[in-house]
Amino acid sequence: MCGILGGFLTNNTSFEIKKIKKNLDLLFKRGPDSKKMDIRNFNIGNFILGHTRLSIIDISQDANQPMYSKNRRYGLIFNGVILNYVELKNELRKKGRKFLTNSDTEVLLNAWDEWQEETISKLDGMFAFGIFDFIDSTITIVRDRYGIKPIFYYSYNNEFLFSSDISVLKKLNFSKNELNWKRTYDYLEYGKYDFEGQTFFSNIFNLKPGHLIKINVLKNKISDQLKWSNVTNKLNKISYQDAVHLTKELFLNSIQKNLRSDVPVAAALSGGIDSSAIVCAIKYLEPDYKMNTFSFIDSNQKISEEKWIDIINAFTGFKNNKVVIKSDKLNNDFDNLLLAQGEPFGGPSIYAQYVVYNYINKRGIKVCLDGQGADEVIGGYNGFPGLRLHSLLEQKKYNSALNFLNSSSNFCNNSKIDSLKRLLDSLTSGKVNYFLKKINNLGENFQYIDHRVLKEKGVQLDTPNNFKTVAYKDRRMTEFLKYSISTFGLQSLLRHGDRNSMQFSIESRVPFLSNEFVNHMLSLPENYLVSDLGEPKYIFKDAMNGIVPKEILLRKDKIGFEVSGEQFLFSLKENINDWFNNEINLPFLNIKNIKEDLELFFLKKKKFSYKMWRIINFYRWHQLNF
Repeated sequence: MCGILGGFLTNNTSFEIKKIKKNLDLLFKRGPDSKKMDIRNFNIGNFILGHTRLSIIDISQDANQPMYSKNRRYGLIFNGVILNYVELKNELRKKGRKFLTNSDTEVLLNAWDEWQEETISKLDGMFAFGIFDFIDSTITIVRDRYGIKPIFYYSYNNEFLFSSDISVLKKLNFSKNELNWKRTYDYLEYGKYDFEGQTFFSNIFNLKPGHLIKINVLKNKISDQLKWSNVTNKLNKISYQDAVHLTKELFLNSIQKNLRSDVPVAAALSGGIDSSAIVCAIKYLEPDYKMNTFSFIDSNQKISEEKWIDIINAFTGFKNNKVVIKSDKLNNDFDNLLLAQGEPFGGPSIYAQYVVYNYINKRGIKVCLDGQGADEVIGGYNGFPGLRLHSLLEQKKYNSALNFLNSSSNFCNNSKIDSLKRLLDSLTSGKVNYFLKKINNLGENFQYIDHRVLKEKGVQLDTPNNFKTVAYKDRRMTEFLKYSISTFGLQSLLRHGDRNSMQFSIESRVPFLSNEFVNHMLSLPENYLVSDLGEPKYIFKDAMNGIVPKEILLRKDKIGFEVSGEQFLFSLKENINDWFNNEINLPFLNIKNIKEDLELFFLKKKKFSYKMWRIINFYRWHQLNF
């Protein structure tokens, strides 16, 4: 894992190269092991290739970047890991390619020299990279199909810059940074963010998952292309038992590849099925593997998973490290957490992840396996009852739909009323969908925002997730899972994980998001993922039988790295009051109403709400960034 900063500046640029070089230092935490920036002169300007390295695969200096092809046509700055680099290297050797290092970077560079853009479809892993073609005078930036690794970009006056960190581009400030009003509204009103390639800055963009942007500096032309989506539409009519066997095989293959490293690998362990499967699979594959696991332990026993964590520890014999949040640390950490994330985020639970990665860093570990993406791939969360019901109705399986409705309440606290509400939400779209969300309090206007001001800014006050696609008619849950992987939901979780881990120079790998495993799982019949009785992660649990303890597989609740939102805000009480006493110019916020509700909350006369959390989070972020 690394940090990248690259682009093109014209000879007439008003910007100092020295400042760009200095801003490379901002990527130190993403890559503390080496730092280099090359400036390649061109007849109308300069190519910039900056890189900071976290050494994981081939830790020698020979594998440092920027790296150049043997014929010197291509230059590469790369962030991430190519998990199938061993297989690609063997394929390239058969074509006569020779290698000077054991790094995945050199494999990627040779692959591009051999296949150019066709390389992308061959890659399995998490990556964001910039490839410079010094003959065609082009820069191509690429992001993996799930958006695991970030790449932000900025274009202004025939110049183009990109980086792993939004803060780097913000500080370079070619033009005045302005707030993205629509993204702000979507976040405050609905809690939606990290989608459609937009950020909270109107002039900085995030390359969409699976996309490629090519910049021709001679023609001043930029093209954005979707190179591949995350799964095909084809339904696999495989038998259930064969599907169980293949699910197990592909998951274990992914774990094996994710263990490829020249430095020690650890795992985050919450006690849930996903993280437990990762840890137990390692024990199954490598019985003698010396593994450290790291777990967040909440002082609130209602949301603590310590008893489940202890079961896995006893089962595997791995060394477990338990991390507890100290409330007095939060006052100092909150601003650092906001700055690390770069943009506002949805809830306080990511602080637990932040603290765990800090602890891992102090143990000198550079790689950690994490369960992100599991719920979206194997049919988790609450089992998506509304979408499953929708599919059954479209298939005209009315008795099955009724049985599902009656039995799904046995899992994840799904009530029949909630399932029916979610079914209505799935059946409707547009204005009807918007109205239903209003009356169900899923997206209501609330008293903190002056919508008139936002309308004057040209903001359309509509729901940001009008999910209308019908590519998978009668497979509505599968359709939504694919959508949530690349558009909503998972993108935010992956952003949190990347920023938190990189803040402490740790490569966070996500085995549930290997290409073959995702394509397999989302090609299966829906009742393999979520059973006809409403049980989430149905086939995956069967695939893990004999690998993961039965006590874990039989769990019906879901907690994860959870943090009490109420406790979180009370720990920040003095800070919050100070922030809102130092008023800033945000005319669309009704500060008076916000202060009144905060006072009621701290007097315990008003309950914690994520609406309030988002206001606080955004307000402080704005103070730190504008």
